[in-house]
Amino acid sequence: MGGAFQTSREIFNNPIWQDVIKFRLFFYIVGNAVFSDEGVKQGNILIKRGQFLRSYRNLAADLEYLDNKSLKKYSISVIKKKVDQLVKEERLEIEETELGTLFTVVNYAMYQGFEHYKKQNREQSENGSRTVREQSENNNNVNKDNKDLSNDDDVLEEPKQQSSFEQELIAKYMQLAAIPGFDIPEYQKTAVRQVVESGILPVDAMKYLEECFQEYKPKHSRDKINSFGYCATVILNKHAQAQAPQNPQARRGYGKKPIRQEHIPEWFDKKQEVEESPEVIEARKAEMEEMLKQFRR
Repeated sequence: MGGAFQTSREIFNNPIWQDVIKFRLFFYIVGNAVFSDEGVKQGNILIKRGQFLRSYRNLAADLEYLDNKSLKKYSISVIKKKVDQLVKEERLEIEETELGTLFTVVNYAMYQGFEHYKKQNREQSENGSRTVREQSENNNNVNKDNKDLSNDDDVLEEPKQQSSFEQELIAKYMQLAAIPGFDIPEYQKTAVRQVVESGILPVDAMKYLEECFQEYKPKHSRDKINSFGYCATVILNKHAQAQAPQNPQARRGYGKKPIRQEHIPEWFDKKQEVEESPEVIEARKAEMEEMLKQFRR
């Protein structure tokens, strides 16, 4: 098969780049998929644009590799496992036919459509023209700039590379959100870096990300999580809650007003003696004597 096919530079920052077998398999299928809009007829099967008809056994032979001066093949079970992963990641769709497995590249136009690259090429062309003009304007100040740079250690910085944590977080998000392709937009990566730089452990970030999708309650059939920014808020909130100090006693008494305790003097409960007047005493004495007289009768 002659000709050529396009590949975006975004592939170098995608997790599939780190899986050699999956990478080779996927791009072998993309590179051999039918490009024409009319499709290709093979037997009684019409292979449409973005489709490739091949058996697993032939794929294993196609992906032969040299190891210690000898040709080796991946097992059919390994090929099947990687295909299942690509289907789960929504990069491929498969259909069994009498002539083999029909592979369909999901969003084939995004990989091989020229419109996807026109904007990038136009921006690169504009940036290139601007760079030439800026270089011409700055040539007169080269010596001065070099002198200043010798005394300033903060002027030149190495470009930031994506960490493995960041790549794994993006890959997990794309899997949970069922996002095809190789990467997310650059503006969403800002939220990813905020999570990475928060000090959260990768295992906790992955756990909270899964909980974010599990706990999300869509309002209708088309409602879904469309941005990592939403997930970042959930992850950081859960991380903050996990880091907050736990005080069961304080939490149990929360919201209740304290009860004031009064200290009562010891003499309060003692009966106070009442002093009686002589007249009262004489009256009681007379009453008792009268009662005794009646009793004796």
